[in-house]
Amino acid sequence: MNIPIFPLSIYLLPQGITRLRIFEQRYLNMVKNANDTKGFVISYYQNLPNQPIENQIAPWGSWVEIVNFMQGDDGILIIDVKCKSLVTIKSTSFNDEQLMLGEVTVQPHWADKQDQYATTTLSQQLALQLQQVFSDNKPLADLYQQVFVDDDHWVCARWLELLPLPFADKSLFSQQDSFNQALDCISNILIEEKV
Repeated sequence: MNIPIFPLSIYLLPQGITRLRIFEQRYLNMVKNANDTKGFVISYYQNLPNQPIENQIAPWGSWVEIVNFMQGDDGILIIDVKCKSLVTIKSTSFNDEQLMLGEVTVQPHWADKQDQYATTTLSQQLALQLQQVFSDNKPLADLYQQVFVDDDHWVCARWLELLPLPFADKSLFSQQDSFNQALDCISNILIEEKV
């Protein structure tokens, strides 16, 4: 599958939602054609001097669909996107507008599954803390019309998106079998360190 790639310093896992401001013409055209291309991929961008842009993105990305759009007070297009799944980026090319395109394949991930329920004390603590973050942060709460705080995978994925960890650390949790390690990492930060 060949779809547009939007290089951004955003970490987003399946079911995660983020808001983007779109102003460059190539990305406005990408949004306009999103139905035809079945969305686009957000790939984590690292500013590496003297490197071509295709060497500055992660080898995987978040395949997103547009779930809402509006115009900001300044006239800039604002879109909300939701991650459908993670993808592996096999190769890249550029169209005439210099929009990066990628040949991608779907990459299974633990956050795709919503069947783990918060039954342990640890899971319940993390869910309660996440609920508090959502209630204290109206812009974040506004993005999510539904929250699944009784789902360990959903709670863990949202914490990974929110915590200010280096991308190299977060990237470890993009693997299909990394849920237990991700949960341990989050609990070490939020529960044991009492952040």
